[in-house]
Amino acid sequence: MFSGHGPLNSLLKLLVFGDVPVEDETLARVEEGRATGASPSSSPATPTPETTTVQYVGRLLLCIAGLQGAYLTWGVLQVRLMMLYSLFFAT
Repeated sequence: MFSGHGPLNSLLKLLVFGDVPVEDETLARVEEGRATGASPSSSPATPTPETTTVQYVGRLLLCIAGLQGAYLTWGVLQVRLMMLYSLFFAT
């Protein structure tokens, strides 16, 4: 899913998945199943970790920044379109 190795990729993994990357956790469960001879589907499901306050705040800030970026883009495009409209269709 996330194949990059930069600082932004690490930050996104931390905010979305927590401290343990999903790939490493899944790989560890598969290896554990092989060592015990059990299939991965027969092993008991591990509980998903609770999101921390830092993750919650990080997601909230990311959503706020995304919304503000969308509103800014919408506003700039709307002004440009109205300017073009007034230049070509003004009487």
